Amino acid sequence: YVDNIDWQAYQPAILLLNGEYWGITNIRERSNIDYLQTNHKVYNADVIENWLKVNSGSIREYWKFVEEFSKEDITYEKIAEKIDVDEFINLLILEAYFGNIDFPDNNIVMWKEQKEGAKWRWIAKDLDMGWHYRFDRTPGAGFFHMNFFDIYLAIDSTSGNWEEMEFSTRLMRRLAKKEQFKEKLIDRFTIYMGDFLNQKYIVKTLDSLAKNIEYEFPYTYDKYADYRVNDYADWYEEIEIMRNFPLTRNFMNTHALKNFYQLGEIFELKIDKGIFQTRELYLNDIKLKTNQYNGHYYENRELRIELKKEVEDSLN
Repeated sequence: YVDNIDWQAYQPAILLLNGEYWGITNIRERSNIDYLQTNHKVYNADVIENWLKVNSGSIREYWKFVEEFSKEDITYEKIAEKIDVDEFINLLILEAYFGNIDFPDNNIVMWKEQKEGAKWRWIAKDLDMGWHYRFDRTPGAGFFHMNFFDIYLAIDSTSGNWEEMEFSTRLMRRLAKKEQFKEKLIDRFTIYMGDFLNQKYIVKTLDSLAKNIEYEFPYTYDKYADYRVNDYADWYEEIEIMRNFPLTRNFMNTHALKNFYQLGEIFELKIDKGIFQTRELYLNDIKLKTNQYNGHYYENRELRIELKKEVEDSLN
């Protein structure tokens, strides 16, 4: 649903080696120079992983950028000259919404084409520590309601074994209080949660992915009988936990934004296109991906609503 974000395409496959069945295996794009060649027709780029490791190209331009954003008085405009701000915001929303605790010190890949004027971008990867994986997910317990803005702005460890380095949160901390960045982040995060980051659409997508492998799952389960520690029914239980996940995350993230940026009181908001189904609905210049907005908003915050005619219709 989000146009401006790099992510890894995948396809479940049934694996057989010399005729022997090995169950479901996921084929997935790599987050390296091959990805850039395939998706962006970029053949020369600096690719940096986990803030320090050079996967491709040189580290020279990267360190120049680090020196710049490390300055306390750096302006938003200066950072925006160096990075694709909109894509960075989309990445942060993705990570925060799904509650990935193995980020931003780990599982972060940034890249820049080796040409004049190119900007740093990111590739979203490895959210296996999202959806509150490996933690007590009953309501009110631990990480289930944790404010992940606290992690992404931390200057030291907040999550036990998954430590945040001050260095890994520095860019986000430089941007978080800049007015232009703040407005973009609030608008995007809030409107996304009323649009496609909404339980209805997340559950629809989740169910389609589960259905895609449901037939094959019992055979994969039996293949690894000697190694498994879960019961067959646990798979369905995990899916149900994930189906309920958006209810908690929308509530938590809406309040996290409110508290961090001192926004007005939260209220429910629904906007439907009604008879204007052939027109596109925009909220604060953000085009909705679905036909209606069903989320929350903040008192005393401007909301611009537009219906734009982008295809021919018979309405004046």
